[in-house]
Amino acid sequence: MYSPATELLELEELSSVEFLDSLKAGELAEVVLLRPEGGAMECNPSSVMDSEVLEDERTSRRQTRYGAAILKDPSDPYHPLLKEFSDDVSDDPPSILPPDRGVRHKIDLVPGTK
Repeated sequence: MYSPATELLELEELSSVEFLDSLKAGELAEVVLLRPEGGAMECNPSSVMDSEVLEDERTSRRQTRYGAAILKDPSDPYHPLLKEFSDDVSDDPPSILPPDRGVRHKIDLVPGTK
């Protein structure tokens, strides 16, 4: 007896490495993900597909991890390092670049040298 599910079960199964390689090479036209019915994993399509939601989550995690939160959390492994060099960075950075003084530093490269 033929059913659409039978056709899906006959598709080629790829390992995660093979899948990523095929995806990067542009060799995949369609992807089918089979998961057990009633499983613990629930899929919320709006958060999976909405790039703004994902960007907001990533941005907030990045800000929490690398922002001023590190300076406020002594248990963070980077806290001592940031405290050591905190006087090297201005609390009030300039809003514009300094004026051009006409001095240009450059290194002349000579072909064939290392």
